[in-house]
Amino acid sequence: MNKQLLTFITKTKMKRYQDSNWIVKLWRRRHYVYIPFKFIIYKLRGGDDFPNNKTLWAVLVGSAQCDMKWTYTIEEVKESIKPKQR
Repeated sequence: MNKQLLTFITKTKMKRYQDSNWIVKLWRRRHYVYIPFKFIIYKLRGGDDFPNNKTLWAVLVGSAQCDMKWTYTIEEVKESIKPKQR
């Protein structure tokens, strides 16, 4: 592979989902379409790794969000877990 092309590919990073424009968000949401099909295939194959269907669905949603580059910064995580002050 061409060295310049390889360095370009490694330096190019996808934006995280929250920072993307609406067209990119719409395109990345295609990963949600696969969830029901993956769920059915997993159940038909007799997968018993998950205690219930809700857990399996949550894992598949998390997998889709990972594919969408849906990530949170440390500040966002701290803000969401900060106890509400009265």
